[in-house]
Amino acid sequence: MIIRQTHSDRVPTMKKATFILPIPNPSAGLDETLKSIFSQCGEGDQTICLADSSAYSLLRESAPGDRASALFIESDFKSEHPGSILNRGIALSECDAIFLITQPVILLPGFVTGYLKCLYSEESIGYVYGNYIEERVQDDETVIAKTDNFDYSEASVIGPVHAMRRQVFDAVGYYDTGLKYSFDYDLRLRIFERFGIARVEKALYRVLYTAVNPRLIGSANPDRSYLDYSQEEEGEYRDSCYASLKRRGAFLSGPPVRATEGTSKDPAGPEISVVIPLYNREKYIGRTIESVLKSEWKRYEIIIVDNGSTDGGFEAASK
Repeated sequence: MIIRQTHSDRVPTMKKATFILPIPNPSAGLDETLKSIFSQCGEGDQTICLADSSAYSLLRESAPGDRASALFIESDFKSEHPGSILNRGIALSECDAIFLITQPVILLPGFVTGYLKCLYSEESIGYVYGNYIEERVQDDETVIAKTDNFDYSEASVIGPVHAMRRQVFDAVGYYDTGLKYSFDYDLRLRIFERFGIARVEKALYRVLYTAVNPRLIGSANPDRSYLDYSQEEEGEYRDSCYASLKRRGAFLSGPPVRATEGTSKDPAGPEISVVIPLYNREKYIGRTIESVLKSEWKRYEIIIVDNGSTDGGFEAASK
């Protein structure tokens, strides 16, 4: 009897996966990215490359690995909304899970198994991200360090690779092309309202930082901090967050309840603790505190938890 086993790192009952790569331009590291994906693709998996005209021609001629399992779609990144391009790729997915990869990466052994096991560990989970290893050139030396993505409350820390169940998009919709800046953030918020989020602690991919960065998600300049966005961008992110809170019923509606004489209610209202985690947020901590001071709360305290800020944020908050 001959027992043939292929793709031994895959669990037989594991769901099939679609890898979606938005490629706005040809970039160093793209070949390595595709090779690492093809090396882990199992039977029935898909790779969808959404490439601009120059990258499209290059990929069609010289894409490494098994091109038969890849679908190359020419896309106009200069005139078309990024969310529209991504929506097209998602709609073409025929698998149960979708990996969105927005920068050149190397998938390490066990990546697919690790992420899919996490994604399907509980029925409620719909979104998975994870730690990764970053490789940068510093002073002519290659520096490799693990990035611990422990905070998924901010828009820019989830990383360039994440996995989602295909059914998530049927439940919450696709990217909103009416949003210019926060379309990715908005989709995450909608997913987090309906589904659980999980993190893969073991670093299972390596990010390749190159001179030409093909990152599509986020602002036009992916290397800047999201704290440096323009007021227009800040406003759109804030509005997306408020809309999400409103959908969750976070805001009370109806006329305010007024205390009258003879009641046991405290007219000043309940005591409130405002906890502000702080790390290198000098630009914003003043605004945050000011918004609390201008609120209608009468009895409150502000607790600032600093995690070793080096930009003067803690000193500014103390003042």
